[in-house]
Amino acid sequence: MNEYVVVAVRFFGIVSCIISFMIGTYVFYKNPANFLNRNFGLLASATCLWTFSEFMVRSASSAAEGMFWAKMAWGAVLVLQVITINFALRISKGWVPRGISPLIKLIAPFTLLMLGLLIWTDLIIPGVQQSFFGITRIKGKLFFLYSIYFAVLSIAALYILLRAYFKSTRIKERKQLGYSTIGLAIPFFFGGLTQVILPLFGIESLPLGSLGLVIGLWFFAVAILKYGLMTLSLSTASATILSSMSESVLLIDPEGKIRECNNALLALTGFSRGEVIKAKLSLIFKNEAVLNRILDEGTFANLDAFISGKKQEDIEVAVSSSAMGDEFGEKYGTTIVAHDVRETKALIRELEASKTVLEQKVAERTAELKQQRDTSEEKVKERTADLEAKLAELNAFHDATVGRELRMMEIEKELDALKNKR
Repeated sequence: MNEYVVVAVRFFGIVSCIISFMIGTYVFYKNPANFLNRNFGLLASATCLWTFSEFMVRSASSAAEGMFWAKMAWGAVLVLQVITINFALRISKGWVPRGISPLIKLIAPFTLLMLGLLIWTDLIIPGVQQSFFGITRIKGKLFFLYSIYFAVLSIAALYILLRAYFKSTRIKERKQLGYSTIGLAIPFFFGGLTQVILPLFGIESLPLGSLGLVIGLWFFAVAILKYGLMTLSLSTASATILSSMSESVLLIDPEGKIRECNNALLALTGFSRGEVIKAKLSLIFKNEAVLNRILDEGTFANLDAFISGKKQEDIEVAVSSSAMGDEFGEKYGTTIVAHDVRETKALIRELEASKTVLEQKVAERTAELKQQRDTSEEKVKERTADLEAKLAELNAFHDATVGRELRMMEIEKELDALKNKR
């Protein structure tokens, strides 16, 4: 009977490992740009490591092999708790109760200390022994401290999720937090009770940690996929408004893949929706400088650029970009708005050409008027000189005429005087 129980426990351990891997991979690849999906992938990976190590412990052929895998399993439990705390903080939007805030700062150094004690000493797990459920670890002098640390981290994560749940006022957010709380409570209860708490009192029971974790992962997956709060799509970014915009709109993930676009972009470029979605941004923007600025800088306005249509024609646009991220600074996408400026640019070029022609005509007319003015001045000078010469002649004639008359009058006076003397 004992052999059948051991085989059943081993089988369930490896099945739990496979299921955890499948769930983690599925959730991660649904949206790898989302931090929650990536964090869940780490959570599932730590679960795989733990369940696989549990399987290897109960399948060990020697005490040394069993000891190695026992330490590996309980090390994975520590890592699992740290990832769970991080997941709880992220999904609750960083809200940390005052009483737990000092503990959060001590998690990293204390976890490293516990891992060091677990791996390089025999204070937590000094060895392994045969039990009714197969090979299991022997409790060391500090196993009680390890168990307390496990319980404190689990309770802290539950407390964070519960407080966030009761403080939230949005239905969708409350459902996400509720599923996450259940997903954490189930493995904490089954695994903590059967593999941590009861063994402290010398009670060996059927290890249900693997079962609890698989069920918990399912609840976490539902919280992320069904009630996710940061899904990168037009439906969560006012799809009706965007679809009616005359500007072309693109939503890309951090890797530069197009996740969504509106009808204006399709009409401008001539591409179909199927050709654009999940394509690299380089399909639309060929210029590397523009691509690098969008992917690296993320946020800017009115950048002159060209986008490529299906016929490989360069379409002149003004590009504005805005990086989207959560309150932790984690970038999960970028919104790009491209405004077709071909008509505006053509009008500007036409106005500039008209301005050039007008300036040329003004310059020609100015030169013509200047020439006319200079010619008029020369004519005035010539006429003035001519009049001055004639005036001089008149003055000379006047002087000559008036002088002769005066002389004649003097001679007449002299003649009259001579006649009177006789």
